[in-house]
Amino acid sequence: MAASKAPVGEPLSSTEEVMKSYELQPFKRVDRTLAKLIAADMASKDEIRFLVDSFYQIQNMRIRTANQIRSLQGSGIDNDVIQWFGDYNELVEEDLDKILQYWAEGQKLGQWCLSIHGIGHRITASLMAYIDIEKAPTVGHIWRYAGLDPTNEWISADKAKKIVAENVSSAKPTNDEIIKIANLINRKPSSLKSVSEERKNNKPTGRITKDSLTKGLAKRPYNANLKKLCYKISDQIGHRQVNNPKNIYGPLFLDRKAYEHRLNDEGKYREWATSKIGTVGKTTIAGKAYAEGRLSDGEIQNRSRRWIVKLFLSHYHHVAYNLRFGTNPPKPYPFAHLGHGTVIDPPNWPME
Repeated sequence: MAASKAPVGEPLSSTEEVMKSYELQPFKRVDRTLAKLIAADMASKDEIRFLVDSFYQIQNMRIRTANQIRSLQGSGIDNDVIQWFGDYNELVEEDLDKILQYWAEGQKLGQWCLSIHGIGHRITASLMAYIDIEKAPTVGHIWRYAGLDPTNEWISADKAKKIVAENVSSAKPTNDEIIKIANLINRKPSSLKSVSEERKNNKPTGRITKDSLTKGLAKRPYNANLKKLCYKISDQIGHRQVNNPKNIYGPLFLDRKAYEHRLNDEGKYREWATSKIGTVGKTTIAGKAYAEGRLSDGEIQNRSRRWIVKLFLSHYHHVAYNLRFGTNPPKPYPFAHLGHGTVIDPPNWPME
């Protein structure tokens, strides 16, 4: 990268001279042919997940750098190095984006995702990176992993400490005590054991102590990146593209939203709304709604968005399961029927 340097002992007078002296240049761009070859060679989920995570990290870094450049403009402060760094990140982001696009387009599951209006290659690649169909015999496993199961509570450190104190009698928990705690918090004993093992040099030791169990209980029980991705999906099919006639999920979302409003009007959420009185200011929109025994319009919107993304995930699971095992999975009970008995099958599947 450094083709020529200034003579030793002669200071450079400006950042611009530093840039010229070292002839800083960005990456050689990844052309279409190379991007396709890289995408075709990616086989393991570890590789895909690494590229997906790297893409979003670099994207965030590029945005931060751009904000810093804007704040320096007009201040008289040299920002050539920061500008180069921003350009560098932008090119890397574009190249990674290209690879993820070709990879998503080259997978049958990816092709189905891309057939859904509002679901682009970034969302598609991310879904395929984070969800392992081998570990999801039902869509409920995906909902839980995505933080969409309300019974899957993220326990605070204080609560975890209390649970362990009340249920573990010695420094080393017994198997029965671990199973009891797992049942108490609605977790699988095997999952709780996995996150509660002591680690040495970042490797599990197979030992579980009172302290490591407490830490395991307080760990986030879902994938934060997947939960964020689900928000983006709901934002597309349940908000930005909701009125687009190409959006297959738009009418389903609007039907669900009308249904949620009807339940709210009938007082079906009164008990829940009443329990939330005092959690927000009395003069806020939500506070006024709770006082009337209702949920706010914003909460109805969010409930409807969670429902539509869970429906989409059930369709994603159906297609992924069918492709992997050659048969259809059992229909998830909440979405087997839509009130009036209409079965909601995955759109655009099987593909022609």
